[in-house]
Amino acid sequence: MNRKSFLLICASALALIACQSPQRRQGEWIGTYEMGPVGIPAIRIIGPHRLPAPVTVPGTIRYRLRVSQGGRQVRLKFSNEFNTGPMAIVRASVGLAGDSLDALPGSLRQVTFSGKPDVTLPLGGMVMSDPITLSVPTLRDLLVSVYAPGGIMWLPTDRAREVDPGMAEGTDATSMERWPNDHHVYARPMVSAIDVLTDSPMRVVVALGDSTTDGSVDS
Repeated sequence: MNRKSFLLICASALALIACQSPQRRQGEWIGTYEMGPVGIPAIRIIGPHRLPAPVTVPGTIRYRLRVSQGGRQVRLKFSNEFNTGPMAIVRASVGLAGDSLDALPGSLRQVTFSGKPDVTLPLGGMVMSDPITLSVPTLRDLLVSVYAPGGIMWLPTDRAREVDPGMAEGTDATSMERWPNDHHVYARPMVSAIDVLTDSPMRVVVALGDSTTDGSVDS
């Protein structure tokens, strides 16, 4: 092989690699978390337990959610399918979970919707956030915080567990790495799905069942 032919082959190989690299960097969006939205129970008595009346409180609610597949970007789907009217999200954030509802330092990212920090969900509606650059390891907990000054509906209860979301009443706590209190509430996530952008998708297991499968079981 002469020098001219060798250089031509090398140039062709480099061109092929250059064409393929953007495709590899693009990755693939896959679902890594999903929970069916459920409204506040309409009944007040379940067996020996009497449920309190739901309350609507303005402030920030923070969820701790476990993802299956990790990735280098995330996007969140928010649901307003079981509220009593439109819901305004003024600000939201996502980050890696540390202890309880505290975020790992430097991991919180602002969530945007079509480039804006706020969005209003009509009754029965849902919205997908913009992609957020955040390196998420596989089988890791994320913190998603939502500030809704118009109020978030939840049930006051003395039986709330550490895995239940926290409520910071009357304040925007979306950018706080340390959660301002240990106040947990009984509320279903308004975050109904999380997608990740990954270069190496893997198979995950989907479990279908009742509230025990969902993790809502007393110890």
